[in-house]
Amino acid sequence: MIPYLKPVLFDIDSLIRDIEILSQFCTVNYLSIVGGEPLTNPDLYKLVDYIGQNPDITFCKLLTNGTIMPSQRLMESMKAAGKKFIVHVDQYPGTEETSTMIYQKIASAGIRCITLRHSVFKEMHWKYLGGVDQKTLPEDMSQDIYRSCGLRGCYTLADGEFTACPRGITTEEIYDVPKNKWENINIRKLPNNVWGRARLATSIDQGIYKDYCRNCLGITELNPLTVDAGVQLELRDVSHE
Repeated sequence: MIPYLKPVLFDIDSLIRDIEILSQFCTVNYLSIVGGEPLTNPDLYKLVDYIGQNPDITFCKLLTNGTIMPSQRLMESMKAAGKKFIVHVDQYPGTEETSTMIYQKIASAGIRCITLRHSVFKEMHWKYLGGVDQKTLPEDMSQDIYRSCGLRGCYTLADGEFTACPRGITTEEIYDVPKNKWENINIRKLPNNVWGRARLATSIDQGIYKDYCRNCLGITELNPLTVDAGVQLELRDVSHE
């Protein structure tokens, strides 16, 4: 939904505090740093430093679209994080030269790094989840999609809000769907008691269908619609598998 939302840079210090709050309710072992494009944030090194120094976090991956060269300060932080840290450099059509340079710089510094060539493999194409004009799906259809959706456990923390899926963060703004307090958790206001733990446990329970799924086609075999990775297309341009 990036084309329909105003880009913002999250405050890294606040994000670290949010992770600390979440860690009071559960052990955070694994993180993915995604965007947008994470490398647009000049303070990203602070988060990487925190991850490297946090003994509970045993693995982290950073996904970059291969268009922005990491700063020297960030490179130092990624290297210091050691084997627990890996960078995924996405390579989209038209970015081959830049993404290759970025990969070479990161890899030559001794930082774990891989390139994902989206133009080569068909399975790297993105699923089309529905644009801003996506109609609300019948509940029984959404439940079927949810049961096999690849995003079902992609727990997302963004600017103090926690959901079981990144799609849930923007559903209200895009589709005017009210947020369910049991699905969209304000980490900063979550009480550290039985009530708070119950809300968080409910939000991450993969067996419980989410309200915001009714405006999403899902990452599932039931959804035949794909788009070329890295390219935002209108529905009329969507190709079928």
